[in-house]
Amino acid sequence: GAWAEAAAGEGGDGTAPESEMVGGLDEGRLFVRNLPYLATEPELRALFGAYGRVDEIVLPMDSETRRGKGYGHITFSICEDAVRAIAALDGTIFQGRLLHVLPGKPRARRPEEEKPAGGGSSSFKRKREEQVKAAAGSSHNWNPLFMRSDAVGEAMAERYGLEKREILDTEGGASLAVRLAQGETHLIAQTKDWLSSSGISVEALARLAAGDNKTGHSKAAVERSATLLLVKNIDGKVKQRELTDLFGKYGQVANVLLAPGNALALVEFVEVGEAKRAFRAVAY
Repeated sequence: GAWAEAAAGEGGDGTAPESEMVGGLDEGRLFVRNLPYLATEPELRALFGAYGRVDEIVLPMDSETRRGKGYGHITFSICEDAVRAIAALDGTIFQGRLLHVLPGKPRARRPEEEKPAGGGSSSFKRKREEQVKAAAGSSHNWNPLFMRSDAVGEAMAERYGLEKREILDTEGGASLAVRLAQGETHLIAQTKDWLSSSGISVEALARLAAGDNKTGHSKAAVERSATLLLVKNIDGKVKQRELTDLFGKYGQVANVLLAPGNALALVEFVEVGEAKRAFRAVAY
């Protein structure tokens, strides 16, 4: 929301509305202007990461030129690291341009977060939904190869040309649990093969699902794409075009791939910032 407003009022010369520039450092957020238009997130992460852990980098993109707008926000995990970064980098040359590094304003709250806490269950439900959405980025929040029983039923029905109710019919010879277990095993094997053929490390996904601490691996050992989203809980009848339209609202989609049985999908963006925006908007 806040970035859409900033982009609309910015003239493409590395400046931004005054309201974006100066704030406190309570959230460790910096505003950086006069950035090179072709500067990338990895380059900025390397530059600012020398002073502490960087949680987020936001680089607004021009939708027509596909270049940066010359400014951005850098958020540190620890405020003291943000202070050190300002002291070290403000007024320095980066890729031929003189950087201006200032305290940035905290990220604007979304409209739904501004709603007054109403009464009873609706307030509790909204708070719970916000907590679930906030946890969506956790590496161990969900297992990418977990299959819902209704998704397994839909995939089996599609495979054998049957109605889902026939698959889930408990009056047949085999029990429902046995049929679903067999179908899930087949679907997971299919999905693993499909992920591998699409260049996704199934072993890395398994480590993330299990939790790094449990497996003894550090987070640095699992490299995650900044532009590729893995999408689950998809309707069995959804089409590739529908997913492209859904995610295309948030940026330029490079590719959309659907796994066998619509078990999951891969959505790849051209730009890192647009992938992040789509994730925040669509997750849960």
